Amino acid sequence: MNLQDFKELLKSTDKKMNIFSDFNVIENINFSINELIELIKLNLSSEEILNLFNYTYYQQLPDTLRNDLISFMEFPINSAIWAILAFDEECKKMFLTNKTFILKNFSTNMIPVLCNNMDETIKEKILKLYSEEPNVKVGIYKQYTDSEKFEILTAENDLSIDEKCEILFSLNDENIGLFLYQNPNFCEENGITKADFMSKLLECERKLVSNRYETDGSLDITDFPPEYRECIDFNLQNSKEFIVIDLNSDLEKYRGLDKFIRINPQEFSEEKIKKLMKLCEICPNLQVCNRLGNESKSGASLYSSGEEYKEAEEWISYVISKLKPEYTTAQKIAIIDNEIGKKISYSPNFGTKNFNESNARCLWKIISSGYGVCNGIANVEQYIFNRTGVESEFIASSNHAFLKVKNVDIELADGQLAIINGILDPTWNLAAHRFGGQPENFLISYEEARKHDIDKHGKDFECHVCDKKLQDLNFTLADDDLRQLFCGVGITNVDGSFPLKTFMDSLKNIDAQHLRNPHRNYIPKIKHVIKSISKFVILSNGIIKIIRNYLNKYA
Repeated sequence: MNLQDFKELLKSTDKKMNIFSDFNVIENINFSINELIELIKLNLSSEEILNLFNYTYYQQLPDTLRNDLISFMEFPINSAIWAILAFDEECKKMFLTNKTFILKNFSTNMIPVLCNNMDETIKEKILKLYSEEPNVKVGIYKQYTDSEKFEILTAENDLSIDEKCEILFSLNDENIGLFLYQNPNFCEENGITKADFMSKLLECERKLVSNRYETDGSLDITDFPPEYRECIDFNLQNSKEFIVIDLNSDLEKYRGLDKFIRINPQEFSEEKIKKLMKLCEICPNLQVCNRLGNESKSGASLYSSGEEYKEAEEWISYVISKLKPEYTTAQKIAIIDNEIGKKISYSPNFGTKNFNESNARCLWKIISSGYGVCNGIANVEQYIFNRTGVESEFIASSNHAFLKVKNVDIELADGQLAIINGILDPTWNLAAHRFGGQPENFLISYEEARKHDIDKHGKDFECHVCDKKLQDLNFTLADDDLRQLFCGVGITNVDGSFPLKTFMDSLKNIDAQHLRNPHRNYIPKIKHVIKSISKFVILSNGIIKIIRNYLNKYA
């Protein structure tokens, strides 16, 4: 059959694949194989061309023509993987050695998959052919026997740290241990850090045996480098991502493993808190998690760093140190609420695109940064209360969070002792404490709190609406009682007046000095405010610098 007749035959049918795969037709053509190849390219899809290689005739084409036809095929990436795997070893070799075809149709991590179960000499050829491609070398080495991997790991080669780790952890569990036992300096000599080693242990979910390598087939790891032996001995949390921390052990063994440590210390004893602070010195980037108020057992976790935890706990220790043993519960609350107000401000970027919702609710991050929002700030206060024996309940309304304090013993101004329950809103008390004013949301009744929800125009923001939990609160601390309470712990002046009054009086004195030229009192007033109240407004450093430069120049 000449070329023209063959073309006519192809035009006469839709089943062109049947013609090209019919050996009786192909053996009777009297035109060149090159012309046949061109007709195949013109008339068949890549899928059909691939199927032609199931026939011996096409497998035995001259190398140049066969590679030309293979290179012509194009598939969506990795879609032809199963078709290639279905071929016998010789056919797979044809495809694998055509680098153009492979790199055009497969991601490089599929090349080791195609090589699986092939002869070692073929694998060696593929290794050389794709030596510059990522994933190929390690992927093929991982298919070797464990004894061959031992040789690869100890031989001089250009494997990277990550590649050596991949191969090491592709060994059977017992052989990982055996290899490290036989090569105790392997990790150190190859720059595999303790963190690298731990990462692979967790990634592979491996727990190596650690008893005697004798008749029972287990392994003695006593001669391992200590840091790697510790990794093998670590227990894992349920998530398999983090290690279980033993705070009673030598904490130095956790050095460098920050990213594998996550711990929630909200209910820790004072002793455990001190030990965790020591661990945070060693692992400043470990994760310390907390949950909010009523969600402390099941809510979403929020994360602070070990460094932030340590800084925050040092401040909490300072606050607790101010609480004398003889203080009533009310006096403890007064000091804690006041210190929080002086330490923490409401997040100035709340409601903007730069606001980080998680950071503003992370217990220890709030203290470290000095910024938070209502539910985070209430959580901070409740955490300190739990540490100091103050009974409280976290209350969340539809748009606010605060505390209900319970069984608070207090000495009233008339000398009577009382046990009261009341609302404490640390967020709404922040400004008063910061500026030395009188807090208006300190041990108040539900009715009083609801009054504070309504602005001067009569709009009710319903911040404290929670009838079911708060309707029994009908006690509000009287002005005299509050002043006596705060005076008793040194927060007010001796006469019971709050420091803000003294400050306001000093501004009046400035006015008195400039009665004839009242316009000249503004700069002295601003300077006095800045000097007396370091954070009287939340401004960027740049704006504060401009104001100070102006004052220095013109005052």
